[in-house]
Amino acid sequence: MTDGSQCDAGGLTKDKIVQTRMQEARRAAEILGVNRCVFLGYPDRRLQGTAETASRIDDILQKFAPDLVYLPFHLDNHPDHMETAAIGLGALRRHPVKTILFYEIWTTLIPNLLVDITSAMEKKMEAVQTYRSQKGIDEFAEKIKSLNRFRSLHSGNRYRYGEAFFKLNPDDLDKILP
Repeated sequence: MTDGSQCDAGGLTKDKIVQTRMQEARRAAEILGVNRCVFLGYPDRRLQGTAETASRIDDILQKFAPDLVYLPFHLDNHPDHMETAAIGLGALRRHPVKTILFYEIWTTLIPNLLVDITSAMEKKMEAVQTYRSQKGIDEFAEKIKSLNRFRSLHSGNRYRYGEAFFKLNPDDLDKILP
């Protein structure tokens, strides 16, 4: 959604930060087996749900016609993550999908879906650590790993790492975003 230009990237110019962040995202996607990235390039930390933004998301949903959409947790402690969720939910009212999953970034959520990611944990860490432009990425990656380890407690310790989601029934959109 945003260009990532406001990160603390050790004196790089804005244009270099944007290019670096796009390269990092493409590399992380490649590691995870994602074959296409769409970059909208809105200003970092200033994302707004305008008619133009909504139209671009509508176009993406029409083009790809997904069954599943992942959104940042709508109460995440980051303005762009919250706005992304609001924009996404608005678009999903117009273009319903079968499954909507909120995921954790800066703010944990109360999960109603837990996925065993034990076999994918190494790849996840490799993907996270591609974001070398991010100050303290190794420490952040270790915290993510710890959160995923903690989430496995909800499995009754059947597996080592869990990814927590809040699965939203598309019929309940109005309960999340009035």
